[in-house]
Amino acid sequence: MHMSKYELLSLIVAGLSLFVATWAIAVSKHTAKSQAVMTGRNLLATNHTKYSNLLFEVQTATQDAKERLTDTARDIHDQLCHLFDQYGTRDGVRPVRHLYDEVIQWTFDSFRGELARQPVLNLGRRFASFRYVEDSIDELRLTKRKLQAKARWERLALRRTYQKNRNGHFEHVVLKSATFNLLVVDLCDRVRSESRSDLFRPAIIAISRYTDLHREHRAIFEENIAKLEAGLRQNELEEFALSESSPLFQKYRLELSKLETIEHFSLDDSQIFLESKFPTPTPIGELIYFGGLLYAISMEWAWGD
Repeated sequence: MHMSKYELLSLIVAGLSLFVATWAIAVSKHTAKSQAVMTGRNLLATNHTKYSNLLFEVQTATQDAKERLTDTARDIHDQLCHLFDQYGTRDGVRPVRHLYDEVIQWTFDSFRGELARQPVLNLGRRFASFRYVEDSIDELRLTKRKLQAKARWERLALRRTYQKNRNGHFEHVVLKSATFNLLVVDLCDRVRSESRSDLFRPAIIAISRYTDLHREHRAIFEENIAKLEAGLRQNELEEFALSESSPLFQKYRLELSKLETIEHFSLDDSQIFLESKFPTPTPIGELIYFGGLLYAISMEWAWGD
């Protein structure tokens, strides 16, 4: 049975009508979905604006204090390097300040990936492990040739280990490495035992400048840490979690962690040595510890990278 032209045309029109209707429904659904997404984004933006404003307010309020502390930490680090040159011997190929600076660089690299990302109390405890490097110096001297042989190929391996996992307690690797221990041996050998007290006293006086300045600004950090923490507690009661605005949430948490870290790294324990009338048994180790903290503070801009 053959369809007439009229019947064929009617069938084509019906098919086109069905296609147009289906297309219109799909467009309508897509438009509704897009509008829902836009509405959700607008609600998030509206709700989270107060947190971006709070973050900006805190960053502005603490900027001057952070700059003064980081600049002072950098100046004291440079001063410590020159003190090592002043009280160290000149019988080596490298200036003593270069040895001390490289030891401090390794100390900082041990924590670079974790600063402002790990709990500050944990970081403080782990930083303190470097103050004991001088305890085993006699044993290390006996193995100096082995350390030199191992250090020739180890340096690149250490760098690769760090790049592979920046959050893997790298300080354990550094403290056991031939490269770092050889630097410590060379540094200790270049500062004679009879000169170490003469080095340590002006170094601690220099470090106390940072402690005094930190004490002046501590209230600013405490106040603004409290503001950011209050913001997080408030957000817990709201419909839209701050974590739904991922970039803002990450910046917010990073700023809070930076402030907590700076507030905690006061170097108050240096005052014990400033007030003590007795010689310090491990002055080089103590200056590696304090120098590492100072250098880390001076590199605040790199935290969280």
